[in-house]
Amino acid sequence: MMKIQPFWQNKAQLALDDNADITALELSEKACTLGSAKGCVIAGNIYKIGRGTELDYKKAITFFETASKQDSVNAKFLLGKIF
Repeated sequence: MMKIQPFWQNKAQLALDDNADITALELSEKACTLGSAKGCVIAGNIYKIGRGTELDYKKAITFFETASKQDSVNAKFLLGKIF
């Protein structure tokens, strides 16, 4: 059985690489809701820098905290940079 999270997080990363910011945000949020820490980190970064959307540290923190609960070292590092 194929894992759903990697599919969405990979699609989000590809969209981000192609500068399709809104698509990347939508896909990364979807991946995050399906339990992908990487998807949460991508969404958090998009909100943290305001890429294709308004800058929103509150949303960025929420996504980074969600990924941190899944033991994402990257998310913990990014949270530390915000605080």
